[in-house]
Amino acid sequence: MLPIGPCAVLSKNDYLESLDVNFFSVVEINRQFMPLLLKSNGRIVNMSSMVGKIAAVFAPYAVSKCAVESYSDCLRRELYHQGVTVHVIEPGGFATNLTKSTTKAYVQQEYNRIMNNLPENTRDYYGTEYSEKVGGKLERYKYSKDLYKVVDAYVHALTAKYPKIRYMVGTDANTIFRFLYMCPDWISDYIIAKKGVESIRPRGLQK
Repeated sequence: MLPIGPCAVLSKNDYLESLDVNFFSVVEINRQFMPLLLKSNGRIVNMSSMVGKIAAVFAPYAVSKCAVESYSDCLRRELYHQGVTVHVIEPGGFATNLTKSTTKAYVQQEYNRIMNNLPENTRDYYGTEYSEKVGGKLERYKYSKDLYKVVDAYVHALTAKYPKIRYMVGTDANTIFRFLYMCPDWISDYIIAKKGVESIRPRGLQK
């Protein structure tokens, strides 16, 4: 499950949990199989996410996927003349076990776990209603149930004669996420801060 909380209060361990699963495991698997990949002129397909491009809400998860993006770019360019290609799958929001981390109950549970270890003035600054509003907004997001789209992207990346370097998978990935990614930062910041979870203000900022 995802560690959820404001960036300002998340700990190193909260980030390491996501990095261990989503990033360091990718690095280690590629390292172990590299001799065989070089021998066979194979393909590497790494799983990233659209939040690796547009980072918001889940900081530890987004950071781990940003790391996969950068690692894949470095690896692809390093292997350019060695016969091994590198491809990245970038799904948008799909209904998987991971999305259980976006329910209102889970968000509040994680929020309370993190806040209980913080000073009282920090807990007062955010307030209990902050997590309730964040959880409610996340719970209303429409996650796609068309998981076959991710599988199809994997198959194409592995078997196609001319595979893509990146596969942006899902309706949201190819609409709102693509739009935000192509925008200047000040525009994407404004939209996310106005419409996203970031629009919810802690108690300490409310008038």
